[in-house]
Amino acid sequence: MSDRRRSIRDRKALLMKENAGENAIAEAGESRTAKPSDGSRWIAAVGYVGFIVIGLFYLVTALAALILSLAGFLKALFGDDWKMPFLGEYREKVPGLHWQEG
Repeated sequence: MSDRRRSIRDRKALLMKENAGENAIAEAGESRTAKPSDGSRWIAAVGYVGFIVIGLFYLVTALAALILSLAGFLKALFGDDWKMPFLGEYREKVPGLHWQEG
C-alpha cells in the first residue's frame, strides 16, 4: 500500500476516534468548552476599561492639540509673538526660526 493511502487511512481512523470521544462526552452531558469563572469575567472587563481609558486619552490629546493650534493661529493672525506652553522652550533650539532677528 502506498504512503498516501496509509496516511489517509490513519487520518480517517484518528477522526473516528475523536468523534467517538466527543459522542461519549455529549452522552454524559458534559461539555468540552470551559465555563466562565468570576476571574475570567474580570479579565474581560479589563479590556473594556482599557478601551475606554485609551479612547479618553486620545480625545483629551486631540482636544489639547486643537486648542493649542487655534490659540497659535489667532496669535499669529493678530501679529503677536506667543510662546506655546510645553513646546515653546524648544523654539530656540530649532534652526531657521530666527528670521525676525536679522
